[in-house]
Amino acid sequence: MKRLFQTGPVATPHVPRRGQWLLSSLLILVLAAPVAVGQTETRPKTEDLLPENTVLYVQIEDVRDLIEKMTDSNFGQMLSDERISPLVSEMYLQGMDAYSNVEEFVGLSMEEIQSLPSGELCFALVAPKRQEPAIVFLIDMDPENEAVVKAVDRFKEFVEEQAFQEGLEGDAIVEEETDEIVFETVNTQDDPLYMFRKDGTLVGSNNEQVLKDVWERWNERPVDGVRTLAENRKFVTIMNRCRGTKESPPELRLFFDPIEFARGTTRGNFAAQAALNFLPILGLDGLLAVGGSTLFGEQDFESVFHGHILLANPRKGLFEMLALKPADYQPQSWVPYDTVNYMTTSWDVQTMYAELEKIVDAFSSEGNFQESVQSRFNDELGIDLKADIIDQLTGRVTYAQWNVEPARINSTANIFSVEVSDPAQMEEMIDLFVERIREDVGEDDIVEDDYQGQIYWRQSDSSINDRMERREERRLERGGGMSMEIRATQGCFMLLNDQLVICDSVEALKRVVDTDRGDELAMADDEMFRMVTNKMTRLLGTDMPAALFYSRPAEQIKMWMEIAQSEDTRDMMDEAALDNPFVAGMKRAMDDNPLPDFEEVKGYFPPQGAFITDDETGYHFLAFTLRSEDLPVESDE
Repeated sequence: MKRLFQTGPVATPHVPRRGQWLLSSLLILVLAAPVAVGQTETRPKTEDLLPENTVLYVQIEDVRDLIEKMTDSNFGQMLSDERISPLVSEMYLQGMDAYSNVEEFVGLSMEEIQSLPSGELCFALVAPKRQEPAIVFLIDMDPENEAVVKAVDRFKEFVEEQAFQEGLEGDAIVEEETDEIVFETVNTQDDPLYMFRKDGTLVGSNNEQVLKDVWERWNERPVDGVRTLAENRKFVTIMNRCRGTKESPPELRLFFDPIEFARGTTRGNFAAQAALNFLPILGLDGLLAVGGSTLFGEQDFESVFHGHILLANPRKGLFEMLALKPADYQPQSWVPYDTVNYMTTSWDVQTMYAELEKIVDAFSSEGNFQESVQSRFNDELGIDLKADIIDQLTGRVTYAQWNVEPARINSTANIFSVEVSDPAQMEEMIDLFVERIREDVGEDDIVEDDYQGQIYWRQSDSSINDRMERREERRLERGGGMSMEIRATQGCFMLLNDQLVICDSVEALKRVVDTDRGDELAMADDEMFRMVTNKMTRLLGTDMPAALFYSRPAEQIKMWMEIAQSEDTRDMMDEAALDNPFVAGMKRAMDDNPLPDFEEVKGYFPPQGAFITDDETGYHFLAFTLRSEDLPVESDE
């Protein structure tokens, strides 16, 4: 063993203890890579270095390349817009002023820290048999970067000071030199941390054997009894489904094996291990793994995200119960074009009901589910739950959000709808439920109303006022203070054609009615939506989706810009700025650099689309963002 440097008091300013020794040491090793050089093309892929029993894997292919692509993104271009950049620059300076309070302790400026990673960055968690899970990290660094040398010097001081404060004896960092490589060890009060550096790559772990196995694979030598992550069938299946169409690898990849992760992290915990035995009853043992990837510049999209839930086949329990039905989904006639978020799917309701019965009976006794339904629904309400409700549902479910003016922090109203096969039968059920609700909460708390000839039911204004008064009383009891105006949510519902629509805003419900009658533009007729769905169809190919998503982030940005410029927000910042220098600086930045009009920046927030497909391997999720320059020019209508 060769001493790297010795513990003991040093002539440095007092360094406060920050977190656990292991995390501090990890930071030391990540930054202290003085012999690192640019990553060579000869290094094996990371999945060829890690073991098959890796349960968590997060990888950025190239940090600098990712940052460059994000700079070229819609959001990055917005930050450099001359109408936005002065405010961004001023806020950045405020952030740097705040960071200056800890820069002396860190020893590096924010720009220097950001410049340290030069290539791949990977974090993994390995679950060796009969051992505690092991952390593994990998990072590429550039030795020509002066910040790397500066980091080494600063953190040598740091590790000596920490070791002295902890009263550790012996060497803080030692080397073990072999014919091929030098392994370095950081000794701490907790677990030691091990590392080696090769061809511009720093690799570390808190498990010495795991790290040395990585080195063996680096040299293409097999490790007895343990294959590589690249040979893990779960990992391979997910990565193949999430690789996209371009030849270059994704910029970001994720893999997670939740069950093996739970088994590894709860080893020795009898209660947790016992709970895992219930997974087969729920069918959750069929959740094999989840993963995903992010790609920039995929075809003509700004970014594409793939996500995959890998399931066992055949499915059981909850995964059989969540029986999504692929279909040709189109927005219903009532969905407004300026909906913020839209999601629609459909389930096999009969299968859901049958599987729910099996699960409940498995945890109790056979027939218990039907007995509970009979006593709590059928006898209590005088209905047949399955015949009168379950059998009346087609399975089509839609969720939408729409912003209610004026802009408030809870302006976004929620709209939920289910499709029914027999509207007349459902109308009878609604009358029955309204009568029962009035019996429970009071005759005056729910009222029938009419809008443009459409009957609907809503919470009464008096009950809403009572709730808001109680809220204000509780605020005053807590000492009062300033509070922002919020929207008083008001539950309401109606039977619109074959849709049972439920909202938390009467304004949103009225907008639904106007859209359904053609008085407002519907999403299905919106040019932007048609363009997004056309691109979605091309990505989807011949398979029909099991769920469809559409989002208009510009609508949310508009709301938050209005809130930021509101009098309430200004008053709150004025009060907070009296005691908080950071808020005071932010306020000055906003005063000196007012936000531009929303119309000037809305193009940086294009619509987003997503869908879910269902195949024999599980559920696949694909979401994409368009390029701003590819958007059609909106008319003034």
